Amino acid sequence: MGYQPPYYQGHFEARGFERLADFEAWALWREAFQAQDRLLRLARRVERHPALRIRPADLGRFERELQIFFRLYSGAFADHWGFEAPSWDEFRFIAADLRHVLRANMALIAEWNAEPVGFVLGIPDLYAILPKATRGRLTPRFFVELGLNWRRLDQARVMIAGVLPAFRRH
Repeated sequence: MGYQPPYYQGHFEARGFERLADFEAWALWREAFQAQDRLLRLARRVERHPALRIRPADLGRFERELQIFFRLYSGAFADHWGFEAPSWDEFRFIAADLRHVLRANMALIAEWNAEPVGFVLGIPDLYAILPKATRGRLTPRFFVELGLNWRRLDQARVMIAGVLPAFRRH
């Protein structure tokens, strides 16, 4: 999701636009998650459920996994305000760009009795390793530093997560 500074609201309202819905984003740090015993106990209890399996995407079978993500994405958000499911071709086009930065442990599929029912899709947080000295300019130094720091990247941005409606209470 993009970020708009708070002063944008005044500009939009001055031109007659009004808010229809709010979207939210959260920051979750590993330390905060682990420090909250209740949340950790809940996560462990869910992980022990015999019907549930959470697995990383198999990037070696990218096309097959992409079909699963497409089905889950279209089904998980069908009842959300303003959602319009993309066509298969649109979905594949977007995924082709993400494939270059995707890591298997950042694309997870939740299965209930071996049937895919949910997903989480994260990408490496490139902002964490972007060279500060380039001030946003795409110089040769920028690409060299990006390449050198790529393997040391230890932060992710969760782009989207969804669960099919029938399994949200599980």
